[in-house]
Amino acid sequence: MGLHTFHTQTLKVRSAVLVFKEGRLLLMQQNGKPFWVLPGGTLEEGESIADCAVREMEEEVGMSVSLVGMLALSEFADSKRHVVDVTFLGTYEAGTCIWNPPYPENIDHVAWVTEAEFKALSLKPDCLHTLIAHEWQTLLKGKLPILKDTYLGLTSYS
Repeated sequence: MGLHTFHTQTLKVRSAVLVFKEGRLLLMQQNGKPFWVLPGGTLEEGESIADCAVREMEEEVGMSVSLVGMLALSEFADSKRHVVDVTFLGTYEAGTCIWNPPYPENIDHVAWVTEAEFKALSLKPDCLHTLIAHEWQTLLKGKLPILKDTYLGLTSYS
């Protein structure tokens, strides 16, 4: 693995949750982007990464989740930012998928997708899409797959 240097002003940590309900995975599109992402958001000062994931699910989609554990760590960078993305596997506890302020302006679409639908769409980061598609049945059962490495690597969102 080579050493990468990024000339960016912003480094942030993003927590996201992979959660299934009735055999479907929750995804969202944000900020007019053509790709889908898992629900999640930016870590706030004084907050743990896991607490951030749970809070973001409540704020963005009005759902309570329990975290099973960390699925993957990935990162992406471009000329403006460098983001460390922590993805958790969660289990649905309560609530419905709704938009809650102050976030509705950046959420374009929210959808529960089947395995076939998931495989046909674009999820960022790509490495996470590959992992979820490959491990769908294990994740659907609420179990973390046995992985050689939970670090999925660095990608660019250009």
